[in-house]
Amino acid sequence: MMYKPLAFWHIFVLEMLYFYLGRYAMKSIFYLLKDTLKIFIVFTCCTLLFYFGLRAIHTEYEDYRRYDPPKSNAVKVFNPNSQDLVDRLSLFFRLGE
Repeated sequence: MMYKPLAFWHIFVLEMLYFYLGRYAMKSIFYLLKDTLKIFIVFTCCTLLFYFGLRAIHTEYEDYRRYDPPKSNAVKVFNPNSQDLVDRLSLFFRLGE
């Protein structure tokens, strides 16, 4: 009977785990859990730092009023009353805006 390659991959994995863990199974599992916990703590700290950084940036720019009228002698560039509807639609379709 012909077997497919890697048809019994789970047996190979179990043999490798037994070989590597062997007598030191509890010690290796302890170190594995300790390293996993360290990575989780570092990931959580970085996530919290990113979250609170975004909140700080949001509160900084929350009261920023972009649409206030200018305080200097500004010139209005676009006058919407000077064009009729057909000209504005043709401009809209030409520029794709």
